[in-house]
Amino acid sequence: MASDFKKILVKDVLFQYPKMDQTYHWDSAEQRSVPCAPSAQNAAWSIGFMCSAEQAKEITDQCKQHYNECKARNPKLGKLSKVFGMKKNDDGTVTFSAKRNAKKKNGEANDQPTVIDGSKQPLADRRFWGGSTGSLSFLVFPVNDPDGNLGISMLVGTVQVVNAIYGDAGDDFEVVAGSVTRNETPPNDDPFGLSNQSTPSAPAQTPDYDLDDEIPF
Repeated sequence: MASDFKKILVKDVLFQYPKMDQTYHWDSAEQRSVPCAPSAQNAAWSIGFMCSAEQAKEITDQCKQHYNECKARNPKLGKLSKVFGMKKNDDGTVTFSAKRNAKKKNGEANDQPTVIDGSKQPLADRRFWGGSTGSLSFLVFPVNDPDGNLGISMLVGTVQVVNAIYGDAGDDFEVVAGSVTRNETPPNDDPFGLSNQSTPSAPAQTPDYDLDDEIPF
């Protein structure tokens, strides 16, 4: 029987903003993701990963194909708007985001994503940092966001960390009095922010937007 969920495996990527050690949610007061209990609102595990343009095209092609297959079974689905959490970087690489909510829609607890090392054993310390590398599997499925945009979301499954980075590189340095930091916009600490997505149940008004407009391969 056909499913609305399709598994995709991506190898040799650079992880970004990994939050796999426990659940986190967005704190609007602090404007960043903070650790929280699994029972907290919008609690989730999440991870970003950066890949080459060639890898990204393979992923988006699979996403578009899966969406069209789902649309053929469900006429309520409209035009594909985007792959949620996907961003093209200035250097030609592409970053994606995958997450797993701590709770299912029915309120039951979700199992935490599996994290393994290069030997396929449970990773001893799940608090690895961005810049670590490895592979991961995730499920893609059609959703609509609170604004009614139809797209594809990624549900993180298993993460294999081959080269893990831990600790603070800043510990090697001392604070220098009078130093100046450029006034730059800090990186988005929560590239996910899609906790309110739900499977579309009715046609939604979507912009005349094609996936290739965002990432012109």
